[in-house]
Amino acid sequence: MPRRIFIFIFAVLLFSCAGCVQESVLSDVEITDPSVIRPEITFSRSKSGSSTTQFIYAWINDKNNNPLELKNGGVLLNGKSMPVKTLLGLPYYSGLDVVSDIRPGYTYNIAIKLNSEKTYEASIKIQEKDLATLTLPLSHNRSENMEMSWTEIDPGRELKLEILNFYKKDNSELTEAFSMYIPQQNLASGNFTIPSAYFQSTQNITKTQITLTSTITGTIYQGFEAGSKIESALSISKTCQIY
Repeated sequence: MPRRIFIFIFAVLLFSCAGCVQESVLSDVEITDPSVIRPEITFSRSKSGSSTTQFIYAWINDKNNNPLELKNGGVLLNGKSMPVKTLLGLPYYSGLDVVSDIRPGYTYNIAIKLNSEKTYEASIKIQEKDLATLTLPLSHNRSENMEMSWTEIDPGRELKLEILNFYKKDNSELTEAFSMYIPQQNLASGNFTIPSAYFQSTQNITKTQITLTSTITGTIYQGFEAGSKIESALSISKTCQIY
């Protein structure tokens, strides 16, 4: 599993639960009531430099945020069964074993089968436009505002900006993160100015990673536990040296 995918999924697990995560005891029983599970399905495509990383996963969680495998059931993507895989011993359903690529503008249908008689649907249409380019300076003076621009995004959709600064302290490399949404007026123009204050928040910043992400949600059966979702996240990132 690529390192970026591993880190992202592991971060999702840590974010979604405050305590220790373990496989749900519901893996041992056949579930008949959809309200006791919370499916979280994600389609993700991220670009960094010349490489593109993508994944499709479905976590089926119980009310305690513990993931489970559906006994006598499963998850289907466009009619094909998604195999069960594990991360740190925890089960999830992998979609890239079913489809090889996430296609912009394409509709993906998910069927969550509790057993041979009970199936519940989810669906999402991927954003029509993928983020194609992100333009930043190769290096930047921390005392100045940074100009950035991008191409190929629907100006009607929200675009999240994430700033990850790397800095050194006591011979260790540490990070600090900021996030915001691009103002509506900048979505159409395709450019934004990052205030210099974000590069002066701490001393010894050596570089920053700028990421833009477009996230949309699809439709999912409403009888699942609250918080169930299906979403598509398209992102692009670049790194800039800070001096």
